[in-house]
Amino acid sequence: MRRIPPLLRFVVAWVFATVVALPVRLLIIRDEGLVEQVLGASMFALAMAPGAFGGAPWLPTAPDEKAMRRAVRDGVPPDDDRLRAALPARLAWLRRGARYGLLAGLVWLVLLAAVGTRDPDRTLWVATFALIGLVLTVLAARTLARVRRLARQRPNRP
Repeated sequence: MRRIPPLLRFVVAWVFATVVALPVRLLIIRDEGLVEQVLGASMFALAMAPGAFGGAPWLPTAPDEKAMRRAVRDGVPPDDDRLRAALPARLAWLRRGARYGLLAGLVWLVLLAAVGTRDPDRTLWVATFALIGLVLTVLAARTLARVRRLARQRPNRP
């Protein structure tokens, strides 16, 4: 799961968890309509996806991985020559992940909003998905800005 870039990983986990949660909701909660079941499964999956699949904080992280994350977050290339040589590939990986994650997330949210608009009483669902889309866009923009900032840095060789 760590081979998938972070933002795309979150969207994939959200869609997967929704697909898993929907049949469970259909078995347990029988008094809601299908539209409410789909939207409820998606919101449940959204609440569970970051902890279960998003970051996987319980998995051990290699020191190299921590150094690369720190480099992207702080905008300073790593000191290690081996990591500095791997940095362009890492930045391209993060850039692709942010773009594809934003695209896939917005498509998923539009589909959910389309399901939500089938029932006129569910306008709050559409507003919620619009807010989630805004947050997803902000996260992708922040990631792309950090990647762009670090890509402009010239490696400081001793």
